[in-house]
Amino acid sequence: GLFFFIIAMLKIINFNFLRSFFLSGEFFIIILITILFFHNFFNYTHYEKSKKTRLDEKNLIVKIENDQQLFNKNDEILLFDTNIFTYLTIKDFKNFTIVPNTFWTSRNFNIVENNIINSFNILGIDKNEFINIFKNEHIGNRIINNHAVKYFGFKYLANNNINFNDTDNYTKKENEIISLTSPFVTQIIMPQGELLRIKNRFIKKKNKITKPKIIILNNNSEITKKHRINMSEYCLSYANDTFIVYKNILYCK
Repeated sequence: GLFFFIIAMLKIINFNFLRSFFLSGEFFIIILITILFFHNFFNYTHYEKSKKTRLDEKNLIVKIENDQQLFNKNDEILLFDTNIFTYLTIKDFKNFTIVPNTFWTSRNFNIVENNIINSFNILGIDKNEFINIFKNEHIGNRIINNHAVKYFGFKYLANNNINFNDTDNYTKKENEIISLTSPFVTQIIMPQGELLRIKNRFIKKKNKITKPKIIILNNNSEITKKHRINMSEYCLSYANDTFIVYKNILYCK
């Protein structure tokens, strides 16, 4: 933005700029650019002060950077927050219980389901909460399933040209909406059979596959804000208004 502002200034500053300059389009353009520049500049300088979550992210990152014994790059970490996940991957952390977005991983759907079931069991999520997380939400003439698209990508894409395994295993209302949805519209709908299958798989999966060393949770997240961590297995390591970090009881003093 600053570079563009300077180039614009150099463009209009010439020996003939006085000639009707203040009535020209260039004058209004430079005024507009100046306003936009200072607007963005002041927003940037005050961004952290006005965004509590960003400050909490920064404080958590400072904790991670300063506690090298706790945050070892080879240890398993469970988290759902995409910003913290991005930071950790940039810092070469590679061992995650679950990847918070399927587009960032080469894990197949069977592994992704195992990761979800394992992670949700660790959080203490029950079967009703599990179904509620993946339910299809009706918004006007569209159906949205944000968590399904996050973890399963376009697997459950549904419109009048394609749907999951060419099934009609949707509710009557969902089938009506699907029949009216253009192929050019991205709409993710989990069929009722898939919801039931994953629910049953979640219910039967009683034992945890892994017990990650570190659990990082966002208290504002729909999934993690109601967590019920087993405190006989984990202890509180760090907390601020947005994030809370648990560590495996084996590493608690």
